[in-house]
Amino acid sequence: MSDNYDTDWQENEESMNERMRIIAQNGNTGEHYASCPVCNHQLLWGNDFMYEDYGRDDEGIVAEYICTNEECHVDSVTIYTNIE
Repeated sequence: MSDNYDTDWQENEESMNERMRIIAQNGNTGEHYASCPVCNHQLLWGNDFMYEDYGRDDEGIVAEYICTNEECHVDSVTIYTNIE
């Protein structure tokens, strides 16, 4: 294995640790805390991403949720939260 592999792995690990730190600071526990804007049923947390994953230059978290109502036509709800 090359030295570049070790360096890349360490940088990726540092980036992931930073993401987890930011998510923990914002209290995202995976529990629902919002309702579907169409049917008002509970939303379930699916994933968190950093703004940079969405090509944004500022800092924040993009949270993806799914509606629990099987009859609702909403596939997902995305919530953008700035980190100041």
